[in-house]
Amino acid sequence: MNGEISLKFINKYKTYIINVALFLIIFITPFIIFGVTPFGKYALQESDITVQFKPLLYNFLTKLRTGTLLNYSFNNGLGNPFIFEFLYYLASPLNIVGIFFTDTNAMYFAVILCKLILTVLFMNYYVCKKTKNESVIIIATLSYVFSGWFLSFSLFNIWLDIVMVFPLFQYGLEKILDEHKSHLYIITLSYMLIANLYLSMSVCVYALLYFIIYELVYKKDSIKEKILSFDYIALSTLFALLISSFYLFAWYDSIIKMGIGVGAPIETDYHLSISTFLSTLFYPNIKLFNDLKGETFVNIAIPSIVLITYIAYIFNSDKPLRNRIFVVLISIITIAIIFIPKLNYYMSGFRYPRGFPYRYSFIISFLLILLFINTVNKERINKRSYIIAIFITIILYIFSCKNSINTELVITSTFLLVFILLFLLYDDNKYYKILTIICFILQVFVGNYSAFKFTNTIDNTNSYTYNLDNARYRINSKEDNNNTLYSNTKSTYFFSSMSYVKYIRLMKLLGVNTFSTSFSAINDKEEVASMLFNVKNSHSNYYLEKIYSVNKKVLEYYPNEFSIKENYEALLYNMTGITDLFNEKEIKGYKIDNKYTFYIPYHYYFIYDEAQTAHNIKQNIDESDGTITIYTFKESKLEEIYSYLAKNQIKYTYYNDNHIIGNVNVDEDQLIFTSIPYDKDWEVKIDGKKVKTREILESLLGVEVTPGQHRIELKYKTHYLVPAIISITSFILLVIDIVKKKKNNTNN
Repeated sequence: MNGEISLKFINKYKTYIINVALFLIIFITPFIIFGVTPFGKYALQESDITVQFKPLLYNFLTKLRTGTLLNYSFNNGLGNPFIFEFLYYLASPLNIVGIFFTDTNAMYFAVILCKLILTVLFMNYYVCKKTKNESVIIIATLSYVFSGWFLSFSLFNIWLDIVMVFPLFQYGLEKILDEHKSHLYIITLSYMLIANLYLSMSVCVYALLYFIIYELVYKKDSIKEKILSFDYIALSTLFALLISSFYLFAWYDSIIKMGIGVGAPIETDYHLSISTFLSTLFYPNIKLFNDLKGETFVNIAIPSIVLITYIAYIFNSDKPLRNRIFVVLISIITIAIIFIPKLNYYMSGFRYPRGFPYRYSFIISFLLILLFINTVNKERINKRSYIIAIFITIILYIFSCKNSINTELVITSTFLLVFILLFLLYDDNKYYKILTIICFILQVFVGNYSAFKFTNTIDNTNSYTYNLDNARYRINSKEDNNNTLYSNTKSTYFFSSMSYVKYIRLMKLLGVNTFSTSFSAINDKEEVASMLFNVKNSHSNYYLEKIYSVNKKVLEYYPNEFSIKENYEALLYNMTGITDLFNEKEIKGYKIDNKYTFYIPYHYYFIYDEAQTAHNIKQNIDESDGTITIYTFKESKLEEIYSYLAKNQIKYTYYNDNHIIGNVNVDEDQLIFTSIPYDKDWEVKIDGKKVKTREILESLLGVEVTPGQHRIELKYKTHYLVPAIISITSFILLVIDIVKKKKNNTNN
């Protein structure tokens, strides 16, 4: 009996089992060959995996498991709410899979593998709704899973949920347009909005375009029916927004608090050549990350069998003209979006993505695969159309070859030739189907292997550890070997797309190493910055707590955009009244290769108006007269500044990252200064009474109080009760509606 049940189960879900098995073999084999964890000593180090995705996931799940997760954390930068990282990097419900692992790399690999297996199952489910042809199901499913997007970004945890759910979303979109059934559309859209807002915005733009073209060109409906379809999709989208309202409101609140998106968007100067675009149809890109300027690429790369079938469909006169016009129109719009920067901006979720300008390319691959399914599912395309398609494919491939390296060229040419022979001989070859499947699997395998071998890895013999502590200080990144996101060591190092823009701007104006709006790290030689911002290291004798009192004149200080030296002079004078801070020295350069090279002792210097920490500096001859001026802080002034600020620093009575209590003294004409980024959700009480906070230095939290000894309490609180109620209520209503309709269908 059990054997019969097992056999029925296998027969019913045969394609699911085959596709998952093939996926695991193709995906995991390169891990084994190259000895990458969990099958060897090497760990993934591809792009942002090292500095963002893996460490943030590890830190979050470890704190969740140990019960140490708080609203706020001083673990990164000068401090930030946990909700910031959660919204951008960690909102996927499937991340919880990693909680069963203590090893960093095993944790990350488990989460990725779980999402990718679900991608296989969901795509298999979608294709099964379109056809019962097992060969088509295998080819279509694995073509999507191993598309160019996958081969470039399959290791990027935060984007995988959208690619995973997209086949179900497409099915829900079709159901709502054809049958006015909205549940699957609402569920999948809600999930995507929560899992990753940016990519889900691209999906929303796609849904709008699909609706317009599908309703106006493809469907033969009355105006009344088209209006009804619009009402269904509009109301369903609104309901999905209500379900995810908690997440969306928290996103909006975080963006406002952090200053992200304030001002004009940063435009990039990408350009995509036609030959590069054509090459991305045939094989994946080895290069992962784009520069902000220069030539870019799009990640499409589908197997040759899919591409040839797509082209053949357009030229097949046996197909309805309306259908072929629909396909051509979609193709034209897709190409326009790719090549016209403004359209790419809209499709990218109304932003200019840095480094990865075509993150939505999985949608393009999916549409090509969808056409393949619809084509071979109904009847064979006539041989004349295939011959035209083969001829066009060869021409396109020749134009794309100049951007190919030799290995890719040989591999792609071989498989293209084999598929062409199979297409031409299929009428006379009884082994056509099995040969096609074998050739397809080999092409997918080789494509995945070729892409993986260019993945960056690092020797993982030194495993990361997690240290629970409640340290009141910050340290610089170098003292923890740049692995600070793996441990709770209160570091100034911060690399994240979710950070307070204003505080990073302040760091930059004080000469601290920064990058864009996502990176800030106080160097271990920057003694004054370390002093002001609660950094403790072995190279400095000057350490202050996070909270101390300073002169009220600091409220009058506004940073100078052009001079780091003047910024320090003005800031420290306004905080302490101390002047005459710097020693000044001229250094002569040496001519080397038409440049002056200036050899500087390794210490913290001001050179002209820029902070430098390098051993030597090079300037073009026409930019220098052969000398530069350096500035160093006078040691006596450092001691004087420290003595002034240290006498009124906080004495803690209770401390954790989102709740601080202590006593601080305030002299005449002083206020309480903190090295905590300003955020309206910090609730401050002085002597038990809630007080209004001030934004100091255009970025930091401060409080005006009367002179004397005060008990100060800071507590970080988020206020998302109303959107949480909306989300929960909307979800309950959806569940009730699903149960009610299912019950009605059962009764009928």
